[in-house]
Amino acid sequence: KVLASSTPISRSPSPVFDVDHDGLRRRGHDEDHPTRTASISSQSSVEPDTTGMSYLDALTREQVSLDIDKYPGVDLVTQHEIAAKYKRLHQTIMDEGLYECS
Repeated sequence: KVLASSTPISRSPSPVFDVDHDGLRRRGHDEDHPTRTASISSQSSVEPDTTGMSYLDALTREQVSLDIDKYPGVDLVTQHEIAAKYKRLHQTIMDEGLYECS
């Protein structure tokens, strides 16, 4: 639908989106065709799209939310302690030759 404006449009209508009208009219000034207002429903009143990727996206968001609730973020000191433990474990595995597979 072509949006009405107070100045003429210099381009031709798009074959996909625009409808070619004989002339432009200003909104609210054509008594033969009163202006209609559109009503947009909120997304919550519409059934969610539970097919295909949208279903998987919703499931993933739910799982991530559950993980965040179950395993909250750790402070910086705890993060450094965890990293130090993994470095010690790595060194122990190397010292005992457990990385050498034969």
